[in-house]
Amino acid sequence: MTFGVSLMSETLHLISKVYKLLVTSRTRFTRYDVFKFNLLSDENAKIVFRNSATPIPTIDETLVVQMVKCCKKHPLTLSVVGGSLNGKNEVSWKSMLNTLSQGHSVLDLSNEVLVRLETSYDVLDEKLKQCFLDFGIFLEDQHI
Repeated sequence: MTFGVSLMSETLHLISKVYKLLVTSRTRFTRYDVFKFNLLSDENAKIVFRNSATPIPTIDETLVVQMVKCCKKHPLTLSVVGGSLNGKNEVSWKSMLNTLSQGHSVLDLSNEVLVRLETSYDVLDEKLKQCFLDFGIFLEDQHI
């Protein structure tokens, strides 16, 4: 265990005597109960995607499977990408698949995706919005 993680673990131990904490981390803290989220199963990922993107009857099932794979079974990505394809034709689906297959970020896709993300933020209450913005100031993989 590195010094930083050890110090963080000690600090959390002291604070947890007074407060209840929810910590998200890529580092496992063995002193505490840990709930690890598993990836969605292939079937559940398809369900999340289909609930967001009602494919028109001409959309081939293999296209749905490929889209789920490109979204890496991540629920938010499945919902956002799926919602942006809802009711769209096969050409739109293939265009999206091509973009995702090239490793582009979901945020690079279109203004429609950004509008969907903004809408999901807008419905949060003010306290949650502030928490979301507070976490947004930290770089990925930076100790908070």
